[in-house]
Amino acid sequence: MKAFEFPGWVSSLSNKGLLFFAQAMEEMLFHYGHDSLKVPALNFRFLCIEIQKTIKKINADIVDKGNMRPLLAELKDAFKKDPIAQRLFGNNFECLFFSKNADGEIHQDCSDIFKDPCSEASLKRINQVINYLLNEMQLNDQYYVMLKDTITETAKINPFLLEQQDILYHLSRLLLTDLINYSYSQEYIYWVVNEIFYNRDRTDLEVDSALELFWSYFDFAEKEYIVTLPLKSAALQKHLINFQNVTIKENENRLFRNSCKWIIEVEITGMDIYQAQANAIQLVSFFVSLLQYNNHKSQSYSTELTIISLKGSDESLTLRAPTTPLKRGTVLSDEKNNEKVALMVKNFAFSPAKLVNVIELHSSAINSSDIHNQLLNLWTIIEVLIPTEPKHSFAKINQLCNVITSVLNAQYISSLITQLLSDLEHCIPQVLHSELSKVIEGQNEEEKIAAILVMDKYQAEKESLINTLNFYPLLQYRIEQYSEVLSNRLSLKEYLVAHRKRVFWHIMRIYRNRNMIVHDGSHFPYIDVIVQNLHHYVDSLIDTINIYAGKGYTSIKTIYTALQQKEYRYLRSLEKKEQNGSPKKIDEDFVAVIFGYIN
Repeated sequence: MKAFEFPGWVSSLSNKGLLFFAQAMEEMLFHYGHDSLKVPALNFRFLCIEIQKTIKKINADIVDKGNMRPLLAELKDAFKKDPIAQRLFGNNFECLFFSKNADGEIHQDCSDIFKDPCSEASLKRINQVINYLLNEMQLNDQYYVMLKDTITETAKINPFLLEQQDILYHLSRLLLTDLINYSYSQEYIYWVVNEIFYNRDRTDLEVDSALELFWSYFDFAEKEYIVTLPLKSAALQKHLINFQNVTIKENENRLFRNSCKWIIEVEITGMDIYQAQANAIQLVSFFVSLLQYNNHKSQSYSTELTIISLKGSDESLTLRAPTTPLKRGTVLSDEKNNEKVALMVKNFAFSPAKLVNVIELHSSAINSSDIHNQLLNLWTIIEVLIPTEPKHSFAKINQLCNVITSVLNAQYISSLITQLLSDLEHCIPQVLHSELSKVIEGQNEEEKIAAILVMDKYQAEKESLINTLNFYPLLQYRIEQYSEVLSNRLSLKEYLVAHRKRVFWHIMRIYRNRNMIVHDGSHFPYIDVIVQNLHHYVDSLIDTINIYAGKGYTSIKTIYTALQQKEYRYLRSLEKKEQNGSPKKIDEDFVAVIFGYIN
């Protein structure tokens, strides 16, 4: 969460929804935030597109038909959470698959499709329904139009309470997923959010005019750009002049601080300047790879700066190279990094060859500029670190999913609380520390903020934090949301189960893209998002092994068995009930209940 001294427009109660929207968008687009709070890969509409394309891949024997089972389950879940889809198609997902029988009557039973979505008959019916859904949503672009209108309507509600906050938060996620899957870059959307909402010169914003301005930045039309890149290599200079859309010139105007003898001008199209920049660098890198293929000499192209302008315009911007997906995340200090490296060398003593292999693969992913290679290297780490049973067990991908979901669920709640604490530290440090000092339970700040969230006796401290966050409605929402979820064992278990399902579906999506890359060189358009998520999964897996090995566990299989046993016992503890049948109250045992089996 960005701490910011907003202009006067945020003081108006009628603008609380607008401020919430701005903060939700900024948080989801910020490269270095919590992985679970970033932009989701897909929404209902783009899940339909993925299913449509996946069926084509199944028919071409590129991906396995078993992919349809998790995809259909995820589509059903996405439908239930998508108010726009429900406004268009009603609230009964199953009825979308009803059809007429031989007597011309509507056969109100589609259980065969959900029981076996991989059969030829089910695939055919699913494809028919998906084609209808996509066609309907694309008529006059009504899904996007309704999404925009609903966001505007919700942001204008006053008072803007928890129910409206929850709706607007999920609408914002739907919107970002739509924009990114339509090829707008995260960097561009982030720039727009900052240009409109985090601009101190805009002192008189209100919902209608601000959102109209926001929508105006997205016309879904590709534009022609001239991207200028530095060129220092004489060897590349003499070869690049042979390629189309590329012009090599002497650096007569001493661009790039006169650091290069030549410049490359690339004519390229893109939805925005950042996408055009990435496309131009990718094109030049591809040309260099072609040269490398023919002369078998190690060559590459990279640059930290580019100059970009609309074709025919005299105005230009200088942009830094975009942050690659693998470098979007929390960076440790040198001191903590050195401590972690020393522990890894010590703790991986039971399998030094694995450690060397894993670290080399991770290094190859980080150093590669090719998104395909990044994904393949990271996925290989998963397979190296998770041994599977080839016989007398279920599918390999399901075995991988079981381990990864156990690892990620172990640290999920703890990581959310740590992120909340960090955000509060940025935005209201004095009040935060004042309220934490009143909490007698807990051995650290994470445990103390958890106590404030779930223990009735700290209601006043929780209210104090909320009341101080008038300019940060997203953090008000998060405190209320976490307090509601974490204060009840049953709701906490449901929250973790829902997270496990999402991770499972996402791992299947990553695996599907991995198979597409291997078998036909293709991938879905959200690949940047899933590579970033996969990097988080890999690092979490390595860190977990490091922690358990440091405790004395002597094999990776034993570590996973121990972890899954802890997970089982923890989930059972969340089923404890009072004599009247209600979930057992969380009180003095809040640390064990909330932080679960992280260690």
